[in-house]
Amino acid sequence: MIAKNEFSNLEFVGVTKSKRQDYFIYKSRNYYLILSYKNDSPSGNFNLVDTKAIEYVYNNFRGEKAITSKKLLTASRKKVHKKYISGRFDALNILYILCAIRKAKIDKRYKKREIKFNIS
Repeated sequence: MIAKNEFSNLEFVGVTKSKRQDYFIYKSRNYYLILSYKNDSPSGNFNLVDTKAIEYVYNNFRGEKAITSKKLLTASRKKVHKKYISGRFDALNILYILCAIRKAKIDKRYKKREIKFNIS
């Protein structure tokens, strides 16, 4: 990946509002860029997610209700596909991106610490 080529034409996709912060999602040709920052600080984080990872999760977990990042990680390992999801944060980023592109929603019925998603 050449960053100059990949990120010269970013397209804003949307925002996912989570319990503690907002995630800003941008798309390039082959990757999604997910940005987050805390309101009380000028610093933040960013992660890249392969567009193929989004397609993989959507195609294999469509229709799942109340899925967590932990469940997604475990289920993807059972399907022998660790390439896209190597940890819980990878899974969580994918779920946030799916929300931004309107293929998933955060299930607000659950008030516990763990966030649950419904993949449409």
